[in-house]
Amino acid sequence: MDITYEEYWKTTYEIPHEGLVKLVRDMEEELGKEKAHELLLKTQRRHHMEMAANMTRARPIEKLMDFAEGYMPENWSKRYKAALDGEGVMVSHNEFRLTMKSCLWAKTFREMGAEDIGYIWCCLADNALTEALSPHLKLYRTKTLMMGDDHCDYCWKWEED
Repeated sequence: MDITYEEYWKTTYEIPHEGLVKLVRDMEEELGKEKAHELLLKTQRRHHMEMAANMTRARPIEKLMDFAEGYMPENWSKRYKAALDGEGVMVSHNEFRLTMKSCLWAKTFREMGAEDIGYIWCCLADNALTEALSPHLKLYRTKTLMMGDDHCDYCWKWEED
């Protein structure tokens, strides 16, 4: 990838990291799996809620298209284009679908035998981010590469009261 070391180090929070897996496995031994995973989820949600707040400060999400434009594969950063293979489509003004056919995060966590950690750290991050971006934005997903499915089936809907 064509990035600087500084850019690489700034992204390590999202990179499947062997140290993260070891830390969570140690927490599982000390606290039990359920409590360790609760703490991991709490940290992940806090991070993504903060990230969403920063994102929407500069560019509020006022309709589904505001969100979908950033999630269309042709608009992904170089880093995401190198790590993901997906197809996005606007089904209607209030429904956006993304089919993810490959994901470096899922591949890496699965190779470490840590898809449970990867699911919490990466996949559930999509839920937290969606929730924080707009109260009208809802994510529906039944399949993930992380948990062994052949694709991820994202469906975001804009639901107004």
